[in-house]
Amino acid sequence: MHSGEPSKTYGANLSAGETQKDEVRWSETAGLASLLNAVTIRDFTPHDLSAILKIQDENPAAARWAADDFARLMGGGRGFILVAESQGETPSSVTGFAAYHSMAEDAELLNLAVAVEYQRHGVGGMLVREGAQRLRKQGARRLWLEVRESNATARKFYIGLGFFERGRRRSYYSDPQEDALVMELKLEGENG
Repeated sequence: MHSGEPSKTYGANLSAGETQKDEVRWSETAGLASLLNAVTIRDFTPHDLSAILKIQDENPAAARWAADDFARLMGGGRGFILVAESQGETPSSVTGFAAYHSMAEDAELLNLAVAVEYQRHGVGGMLVREGAQRLRKQGARRLWLEVRESNATARKFYIGLGFFERGRRRSYYSDPQEDALVMELKLEGENG
């Protein structure tokens, strides 16, 4: 875990003289400004586990990890999990998560899911961009992932973040059996 990493807050608070138009421009998307007061990207804590398992269970396209899988990733020393937390609610709530593993110059986005009511409002993009930034600081040059070939929405999302298709893994997924497309994001320069 990367404790000591500062959390990042996205969104905007208006001050006197600023308009709603200014807030929308500062936010990741117009939908985010209307849905969220602020989203903080921070490191996973064990208290987040039940929330991320619930988010994962509500997302049919998400990888199906058990609690032990998350613990194994965190205990291995080369992985980290980021969570998105909505500060606009009382109490604050976990709205998404992303799990990463790194090995020298290569890293992998292993699992990503956002609560249904927060999807298509920039939360997933925030999680991927923050993860890519941290991985780049650790020396990673490439971020990889696998995605179901039939998951056109996810493929479009990843392409929009700068990923490109690099290959295919035949029959990678089960239930139902399906190929995975392997995607890569270069973490050098302006990408990520």
